[in-house]
Amino acid sequence: MVVFIQRFSQHWYWIAALCGLLFLLFVRQALLIHREVKDSIFGLEREQGRKRIARARGRALLMLVIAGAAFATNTYLIPMLHLPQVEDRRPQQPPTVLPPTMTPTPGFPQPSALALVGLDATTATPGPSPTPTETATPATVEPSPTPTITPAPAPAANQGVIISSPAPGETVRGVVAISGVANIPNFQFYKVEVGVGEQPSSWSVITDVHRQPVNGGLLQTWDTSLFPAGVYWLRLTVVDKTGNFPPPYSVRVIVAK
Repeated sequence: MVVFIQRFSQHWYWIAALCGLLFLLFVRQALLIHREVKDSIFGLEREQGRKRIARARGRALLMLVIAGAAFATNTYLIPMLHLPQVEDRRPQQPPTVLPPTMTPTPGFPQPSALALVGLDATTATPGPSPTPTETATPATVEPSPTPTITPAPAPAANQGVIISSPAPGETVRGVVAISGVANIPNFQFYKVEVGVGEQPSSWSVITDVHRQPVNGGLLQTWDTSLFPAGVYWLRLTVVDKTGNFPPPYSVRVIVAK
């Protein structure tokens, strides 16, 4: 369904143009029939002609209605829908998995063969007094420091989709001026939405969509007196003429009374 709506938004003007052409043909047909029967002396022929004219006018009106519906759908309905971006269906290369590195387990040093032979020879040879044997002390192995994993930085925001005011975490009240940038290549429209809570489950468009790009100016005014106090999120979405859009820009604010 989403693919059909996107294709309709890209080619609606062809539907409107075809309906306009058929409208002109049906109007011309009605005029020709009117010329044929206006001077007819037969009542039955005039009656049939009036029915044919009515059918031609009805078809012309239907074509006009379809063309107007296509224009209204593309202009008012489609911008209100939150269409997802077209997914990249190219095959992804699987990540390379490196084999684990075996780390030797620290332990006590093993006695050498020469030490064992020397120990046996000393034990087997009688003497006046036994020679004391030095006890081996296990070597102390210091643990290796655990490497610290530094998280990768978040991707930079699109410079054409920015909310500069209010700032993240700012407390607002009354009528708030939302400023920033809404200007991307092949620009079609942008909208500012508001969501309730820390993790909004739904978004509502503030007033309406806007069809003029903005470069560092006023994007939208928001009357917070209509909302209860609490945490809200503001989201800016800029859509191009193909129906696609870069990642929206979101800002968390606190509404106070």
